[in-house]
Amino acid sequence: SETGMTQVLIVGGGIVGTAVAAELTDHGYQVQLITDRGIGGGATGAGMGHLMALDGEGTKADLTHYSLRLWHQLDLPPDCGHDPCGALWVAENESEMETAAGMQERYRGHGVDSELVPSTQLAQLEPELRSNLAGGLRVPSDSVIYPPNVACLLWREAASRGAQKIEASVVGVDAHRVHLEDGRGLEADWVVVAAGDRTPTLLPEAGIRPRKGHLLITTRGPRFVSHQIIELGYVASTGSRDSVSVACNVQPRSTGQVLIGSSRQEETHDPAVEPRVLEQMLRRSIHFFPRLRQLTALRVWTGFRAATEDGAPSIGVLRPGLAVATGHEGLGITQSLGTARLLRQLLDEGPCDLDPTPFDPRRFLEAVA
Repeated sequence: SETGMTQVLIVGGGIVGTAVAAELTDHGYQVQLITDRGIGGGATGAGMGHLMALDGEGTKADLTHYSLRLWHQLDLPPDCGHDPCGALWVAENESEMETAAGMQERYRGHGVDSELVPSTQLAQLEPELRSNLAGGLRVPSDSVIYPPNVACLLWREAASRGAQKIEASVVGVDAHRVHLEDGRGLEADWVVVAAGDRTPTLLPEAGIRPRKGHLLITTRGPRFVSHQIIELGYVASTGSRDSVSVACNVQPRSTGQVLIGSSRQEETHDPAVEPRVLEQMLRRSIHFFPRLRQLTALRVWTGFRAATEDGAPSIGVLRPGLAVATGHEGLGITQSLGTARLLRQLLDEGPCDLDPTPFDPRRFLEAVA
């Protein structure tokens, strides 16, 4: 570029795209971000906003804990809705309590504090939970944010360092080049695709597929729940290959509302709310919280998580001049800052804080070829 700065076109204005914009501008890159959904749209605007420590081993967990350390350095203003409510994984039986004990051991390995909660203490922590549950596992460091406003905050940071926004629809991407619906072509040293569930139409070879989810939020009222509550069967539901899977995932909001999830659907691109799936999801939450029936629904919506075949996101160079940062599925909020840092280190061609190999987007190319 004439300025001597490396020019980057970022496709996507969600939390990953804006985190990449903030990270790159902080390190002297010249950034233009292209979005037709505004800042914080797409999956960022549709999700629950749980900053979530993972108990697992391997690559996803490493990226998650790396990213959470970056989150802890951020000073979020009140409009970002940060609530350090902690998470409570709830066990229905002794077998799930054994699962909780295993999770606790793995959390310890990551330096994350957690505590096993006996059945009697569960009722004190969360009076609305039904009786006769076996207990749970509490993770105090987990928290909740309002992702669209965090994306706006990251974008303001990037814009204050010269980043520009282009409101347009992208119909194609190549190395160094983005094609817009109005016929324009834009060029840069790098194109970064952070387009979430829209990635397949732009880059079929990136190995991304959308997984649909439903959410419901209630009207305001007295605080119903104090922690993010997740049933211990949730992990099985996220890995399920069934066409529809549901799990209890209930979150407090600082507004006095309750946010209720979660569902996962494969093989659909239809954004319509499906009463059958919604009913299944609500029935699962009512199973744990009988009095949820008495709350009033304010709004129901759907969103699409960008998923990969092996469950790890795609972060890195697909070919010279073209990079991707997508495929985080339900962890895009948590992993966004770590993703941006790792991608910037790869573009710098310097040392990386994490081994980038497991996230290499080229790992799906052979499957497509």
